[in-house]
Amino acid sequence: MPDTKPTLAVVIPYFQRQAGLLRSAVESVLTQAGPFQVTVIVVDDSSPHPAEAELDDAWLSRGRVLLIRQPNAGPSAARNRGLDTLPHGTEYVAFLDSDDRWTESFASDAHQAFLDGADLFFADTVRFSEAQSRFNWAEDGRYRLSAQGHTAIGQDAQVFRFEGDFLDFLVHRSNVISSAFAYRLGCAPELRFNRALTYGEDRLFKLCLAGRCWRIGFSLRVGCTEGPGINIFDVLNPGSARALRLASDYIHVTRILLDSLALPHAQQAWLRRELARCRREWLFNARHALRLGTPELAGSLRLTLQRDPSPRNVNTADGVLPLAVLRDRLRPPPTA
Repeated sequence: MPDTKPTLAVVIPYFQRQAGLLRSAVESVLTQAGPFQVTVIVVDDSSPHPAEAELDDAWLSRGRVLLIRQPNAGPSAARNRGLDTLPHGTEYVAFLDSDDRWTESFASDAHQAFLDGADLFFADTVRFSEAQSRFNWAEDGRYRLSAQGHTAIGQDAQVFRFEGDFLDFLVHRSNVISSAFAYRLGCAPELRFNRALTYGEDRLFKLCLAGRCWRIGFSLRVGCTEGPGINIFDVLNPGSARALRLASDYIHVTRILLDSLALPHAQQAWLRRELARCRREWLFNARHALRLGTPELAGSLRLTLQRDPSPRNVNTADGVLPLAVLRDRLRPPPTA
């Protein structure tokens, strides 16, 4: 008798040096209480620790896990490869980072929301070593998430229909993570991650997706525990190549959002302020990089001006810096 459960594909981009993380992530999906017919797609992005060492032969032989190998191209390309390889008939899609784990409630809560007609579902998460869950992180109380103002689904009052402007909620809040949401594939079958971005690609994807989803469901239960992987915001050194890339990518993300999404005036104004903050962040790191002699600075300047060609000056806390001055300082001296 054919399986009549709705089909869910879970894409895991994989690049790890530590053994055991991928196996734990995959098990957290496959051991869920079974409202879905689940396929896990692992995209091995030329990981130093190979994916084969983490996956049971039985998972692979039964088609519960599909393994794809590719030359290293980054998490965006890995997720896109997974999206390009979805099994025929896939109805719902989710993502899971290889050092994260779903809790036992994620699939059942998502199923409950989708039965209610949700196009997109997301759950609360707890980051490694953090006491508070992400739904309680926002300094502005308007963007914390609780039951207040939303419609309960079912009897346990933990899964809700989101009421209000979800896009506005996401624009102001970046801590709804990609490992804890799932969506109806038919809403955005062609949507892909931006491969030009090293950082912020998941934020851009979520906002573009939210613009195509009409009904949103969420769970107040913690649906995902985030692993101890390196958090880029914890290890950035001012003036480093990574800090320059992060600031440049966030400038790029914000410009794309302003240029491509039809947003109300208030959201556009908020994003313009965010763009100004990202520009100042890049300039702060550029000054440190100039002092440190970071070799990637010249390339970062060229890339950032290509992405964000309009500003000629950037307002800083101690005045206005013409970008042309910085460009001239980086120009190699004339040869004799």
